[in-house]
Amino acid sequence: MKHQKKILFSTLVFLFTLFSCNDTCLMEEGVGAESGTSVSIDDNLSLKKDFSIALAKVLSENQDVRDLIKKEALKKIDFDYDVLYQLVNKEELSEGKTLEQLMLKYLGVDKLSSIKNKMPTLTIFVPSLPNDSFSAEEWDVKSQVPFVAVRAKETNDVIYYNNKGEEGIISQFDTPEYPIVVVKENERIVLQTNSSTAHTRSFSAATGDKVAFVFCDKVFDNITKVVGESERKDQILISSLREVSTSRPPINSIPERLAKIYDSYDVYKNNDGWQRDYVYYNITPVNVKGPFDYNYKEHLLSFQMCGDPITAINKIADQTGDPRYDGKDHKRPIGDGRYIISNWTDGEFEFKVKMYLGGKGVVSELVTYFRAKPEDLFSVKSMNRGDVTMKAVPLFLPLFEWNLENYASSIKIAIEEVDALETIEQTISTTNEFASNFSYDATFGEVVKNGLKFGASQKETRTVSYKVSTTKGNDELGEVIVNFADDIIMSRNHIGRNQRVINPDYNNKYTTGWYKIHIAPCKTN
Repeated sequence: MKHQKKILFSTLVFLFTLFSCNDTCLMEEGVGAESGTSVSIDDNLSLKKDFSIALAKVLSENQDVRDLIKKEALKKIDFDYDVLYQLVNKEELSEGKTLEQLMLKYLGVDKLSSIKNKMPTLTIFVPSLPNDSFSAEEWDVKSQVPFVAVRAKETNDVIYYNNKGEEGIISQFDTPEYPIVVVKENERIVLQTNSSTAHTRSFSAATGDKVAFVFCDKVFDNITKVVGESERKDQILISSLREVSTSRPPINSIPERLAKIYDSYDVYKNNDGWQRDYVYYNITPVNVKGPFDYNYKEHLLSFQMCGDPITAINKIADQTGDPRYDGKDHKRPIGDGRYIISNWTDGEFEFKVKMYLGGKGVVSELVTYFRAKPEDLFSVKSMNRGDVTMKAVPLFLPLFEWNLENYASSIKIAIEEVDALETIEQTISTTNEFASNFSYDATFGEVVKNGLKFGASQKETRTVSYKVSTTKGNDELGEVIVNFADDIIMSRNHIGRNQRVINPDYNNKYTTGWYKIHIAPCKTN
């Protein structure tokens, strides 16, 4: 069973594209018929090919290099089997030489320098392939000499190089079952610059060039080792809405972080008012005044793809370096009568969550991320369309504190699947409503919200400017509007068969054609 789960993790994603990039795909990437432009070619592809040829030869000639790549891949510094070249290139091997010195034999100083400057996050990814044919865990460095594949934008097939540096093609419909590694630019790590946002502490190689990197978000940081932190991240971001506990909770026990949500439902079940007024300000129909409670913050609690499963898969895995599903039965048995297929160039999906809160000045978007394994998103029993279903990914992802004194009464959330890091920023304007029923109260000794909803005062309407970023190549999945006035939960019912698991009846209105999400304010302290 452990073996089957491992194969399922690494191979479930192969389904993730049906067709090559068509006109619809081009429009989604901002390339319209009127512009007369075509899909951009990977400007760095030639350098990637040169690097891959050299790497294929070096891997063939040197077992120490194979051992180095395996050892570093198993560290999973970004929660995937990624090896950042500039973190390991100066590490000394047993014969006294470094990986960089061995690569220079086939590249030359100027070309390798150009590669490092133009692609600082160049990465060697070790895939987990079907039927135990190859993986970082099972790699026998003495006998298994991998080929080297390259992600390319101008073809749906996969280019690879054998141990002699000779080029070959893997059909978009095929998945290799032999040793092969993939050269790509990292989607989870960026070069630290003066203008880069430091979501995490910077890190660099212990030896050699002191090039500093940062993770795009702390959800990708598997280097910072705090006791229990790595496990906690997986529990919060990938595992379950269920309260994590080693002991069995009593039947119908509501976790503390959710208790006030249920109280807010009771308060306003038969009264006109906003549930969030009670959660954030302790306002009830009787007690109509209260300060903001900073112990609560909005959270993204679940994410699920919508619509036809195959179309959804095609949407989030449309990169031309991915193997393709053509509707034919390319079955790979894993036992128990089940079949799976594989996207071998990625182990997980990265999703970017963008929030537009509507402050009283120019507001930059707030950004966070979450990761999801393919089997978190889809359940595949066979290749038939009817045997692929979509699953809700339980999350506990903190978003923002919704204080109406500072932010508009409606906010926008946009989600996209991450394929690239190049962004374009623009400023847009929109009209938002703001609550004005706030004043200093001597009894509380701080600013309080006065009255239910917008109170007796008139709400303010303002034109608000947002700084909006667009990432080239990302799969945009649409936007939802969340109102402060929206009900958080619709009843006290606990959805699910297991009475010991609390799955609240959240508001289901937050959906696009591609996904649906659950949003709620939860206790953080």
